[in-house]
Amino acid sequence: MTAGKKLKQGAEATVEIEEKQVVKKRHVKSYRHPVLDERIIEERTKKEARIIEKATRYGVSPALIERNQDTLKIERIIGRTVKEVIENNTEIIEEISRKIATLHRENIIHGDLTTKNMILEDETQEIYIIDFGLAKHSQKAEDKAVDLRLFKEVLKTSHSPIFEECWEIFVQKYQENFEDSKRILERLEEIETRGRYK
Repeated sequence: MTAGKKLKQGAEATVEIEEKQVVKKRHVKSYRHPVLDERIIEERTKKEARIIEKATRYGVSPALIERNQDTLKIERIIGRTVKEVIENNTEIIEEISRKIATLHRENIIHGDLTTKNMILEDETQEIYIIDFGLAKHSQKAEDKAVDLRLFKEVLKTSHSPIFEECWEIFVQKYQENFEDSKRILERLEEIETRGRYK
């Protein structure tokens, strides 16, 4: 992508790619009182920055370069999304599983674990998880199981030919890398059962 090209404009923020960094700027919401809006934007930006910094320490997220009131500047990773490459490279699911296990071990709930929010770096073949805009800290098994449920659904719907193989590998590596995994996977089964019988 060319420097400065807009990547996406979502409901909460605009993301632009520059040569060495990604700039994420949260939108002003005109329906909110300006003082309240400013406070909400600053709090959400600060919260996301803290989570990115923590995730970076464990090698999960690209590094935070700078934060101000409404903007995050984050290291740009040169690579392709997992969505683009996974069907020809299913072994990367092992690394994805380790990264998600690390987040959950550190009580970080990503909130949007899709294969579009994971990047395989060209040079190192390292996996990075991006876009922590919905992330939060939580020790609850339910929250971690909901995180997994979204990822599982993405694999099933977007990558159906390799879903069963990938999910089997994912579960195995998640269990190997996270002591509390059994409780989370059991809660995931409960959530899926609730969904079927609603």
